[in-house]
Amino acid sequence: MLSTVVHLIGAHPEQCYFWATHAGAELDLLIVAGQRRFGFEFKRTTAPELTKSMRVALEDLKLARLDVVHAGSETFPMATNVRAVAATRLLQDVEPLPFGRWAGLTARRRRPARGVRAGAGRRPRRL
Repeated sequence: MLSTVVHLIGAHPEQCYFWATHAGAELDLLIVAGQRRFGFEFKRTTAPELTKSMRVALEDLKLARLDVVHAGSETFPMATNVRAVAATRLLQDVEPLPFGRWAGLTARRRRPARGVRAGAGRRPRRL
C-alpha cells in the first residue's frame, strides 16, 4: 500500500521517509516536496481515529496534509488538514505532488527540507 501511494503521488524515493520520535510518535510515510510536507498513516481498521501520534506529527512537522489510508469504503475529513482515505479510493482521492516529481530536489544536492533532519527527538529514516 505504501509503495502504491508513493507511485500515485509521483514522489521520488529521496523524498520519502519514515518518521519517529523517542517518545513513540511515528508517521508511516513522510513525503517532503520542496518546503511542503505530506504525511500518510496506514490503518487496517474501517473507522480510523485521530491519534496522539498523528497530532504530534502534524504539529512537529507542520504537515500540509495528513492522509490516513484505511480499509473502509468512504473518504472523510477527520480534522483540519487530516482526512481518512479509503484504500479503494486512492486513485480518485490522492492528488499528485503539486510541483511534480522532482520538487525540492536539485541535481547537485538531494536532501530533505530544513527541519526534517534528525534532532530534537525527531529521527526521520529514508525508506
